[in-house]
Amino acid sequence: MKTWWLGLLFMLPWPAWAVLPNAAMPAEQTMQSMCQARTVANDQLGKRYCDGLRFINRAIKYPQDKTYYLNDALSNLDYVLSNTAKDDPLRADVHLAKAKALKMLGRKSEILAELMQVEQYGVHSIDLYRSLADVYAENGDKQKALETVIDGLRYNPKSKGLKLRYQYLGGKLPYP
Repeated sequence: MKTWWLGLLFMLPWPAWAVLPNAAMPAEQTMQSMCQARTVANDQLGKRYCDGLRFINRAIKYPQDKTYYLNDALSNLDYVLSNTAKDDPLRADVHLAKAKALKMLGRKSEILAELMQVEQYGVHSIDLYRSLADVYAENGDKQKALETVIDGLRYNPKSKGLKLRYQYLGGKLPYP
């Protein structure tokens, strides 16, 4: 028997090259630099926030490891929330990202609480209104979902996602 076959057999069970590193991959580095540019106040907290976003994106890209990545994302986002002041403007973005991760994990009971935290900061983000409307609609409260979409359209009148939800929830044209 040839010895090179034996060497090949020993190498087959070593899938070390398939493991993703914790550091940003080349495709993620652009997002990482943009994220860090937004969070220059505290480098450690900014890095943790950016890591949370990166792990959410990895959960989307690698669905077979979704739970692992989303738990890492939640860990990083919780760290940021526990180490920032209550009036820090970054907290609204962190709560929104955490709500997205919780939704992907199917933890519906916690999503609404996170989104309500975002509302306290006076944020009028399209993502906030879309997410709130979706949560209300999934809970069977279509009237509250429609009111949320109408409120969102007041601040974001060009949002296609909010317009689609408005029509889906029974809103009449013209848009508010």
